[in-house]
Amino acid sequence: MIRLLPLALLGCHAGEPQDGTAVGNPGNMGFSATDSPSDVDVAQAELEIDQVWLPGCGAEPGETLDVYLTVDLFEPSDHPVEVPAGTWCGVELLVADEGGLRVSGQTTGGTTFDVSMDPGTLALDKELEIDGQLLLFTLSLSVFLNADDIEALGEDVSLDPDDAAAINWAREARESGELWEDVDGDGIALEAEDLRLTALAGGEGKSTTSCATGGGAGGGWLVLLALVGVLRRRLSAAR
Repeated sequence: MIRLLPLALLGCHAGEPQDGTAVGNPGNMGFSATDSPSDVDVAQAELEIDQVWLPGCGAEPGETLDVYLTVDLFEPSDHPVEVPAGTWCGVELLVADEGGLRVSGQTTGGTTFDVSMDPGTLALDKELEIDGQLLLFTLSLSVFLNADDIEALGEDVSLDPDDAAAINWAREARESGELWEDVDGDGIALEAEDLRLTALAGGEGKSTTSCATGGGAGGGWLVLLALVGVLRRRLSAAR
């Protein structure tokens, strides 16, 4: 008796996607400060985040994560954000209104400062492939803080989000974000050698199936047709 092999062994199941994002493990994203200016001693840097938005690629839908958390950018995140596995075309942090970014400290010249800013959204538009990484979304403090600008405002500087200097610094802070892989897993980015830029960019989505013979599902049907031909020849010989 001649037995037919199950169709599952010959090709892909009907309805299985051939393109798209491979299923993986979610990542965890913390938040940290980098690159403090040499002429400024930053004593406090806090970021209040309402949401994390993950834009989809092409026609794929994005995803909004409601997080509502306040993070100390000089300490490991107590509650890192779980980033769903898959391919995303960027990451955006929606910062809380009314002073969602706060920094304070003192310049080397002795001027103290306490500044609240409303940067709105901190966004990166690179393609990301998330599969279990430990991530850090960082803000480079030197992009929007320097001693000359602070000291030009007086001896003891206190700024609210609607002050002109705070508005300018908030605009610059929007350009200070970067995404890193937390190599040593300590949740902070005080030393650049403990980090590396995530190799998460580029490439088309990989197939979610394991059909490699003959180019995916088409290869499966070619094998099926070949088997039917073999069966016909054997049946004719049996007669």
